[in-house]
Amino acid sequence: AMAALVASKQGEEKLWLLSELGQKPGLEATWLENLYDAIIALGSKKHDLKAAAKACVAACQLPAACASLEVEVCIKCVDAEAPWVSRVAALRRVSSLCSTAPSQVAATLPSLVPAITSCLWDTKKDVAEAAQEAMRESYELCGNRDIEALLPSLASAAIRPNEVGDTVHALAG
Repeated sequence: AMAALVASKQGEEKLWLLSELGQKPGLEATWLENLYDAIIALGSKKHDLKAAAKACVAACQLPAACASLEVEVCIKCVDAEAPWVSRVAALRRVSSLCSTAPSQVAATLPSLVPAITSCLWDTKKDVAEAAQEAMRESYELCGNRDIEALLPSLASAAIRPNEVGDTVHALAG
């Protein structure tokens, strides 16, 4: 019944309703269906829509079991066509998920790392900084003890391509 109510709403009205519903049991799928629109709306020029999106995204606290699906939404939100505010929010959400649902996020690394990498050299400083943080957090989830000591170098090489040669040499050692 709640999911049908949410589906009947549009725009900011839908986002406000979701933020009011909070974490009612059984709404996980509804949250996932609307999270992309909420994150993208954070970059809206319309003040009311942006405020509704901010409340909605803040209220969205999905269980760890949904983290891999949430990461998929965030990957879509970091597209270069998305507003920079939305990309920052998605990257920060990924960083947060690395702490709250590490094993679920680790399973998404093959698709997540390229998406984050595409934001590392963004012309908007806030996007690049959020991408660097998300990259560092993501790299820590690799679970490979042999390269744990080299993770800072890997993250640095992703940000600074001139360090790739030295990093590859260290990995080979």
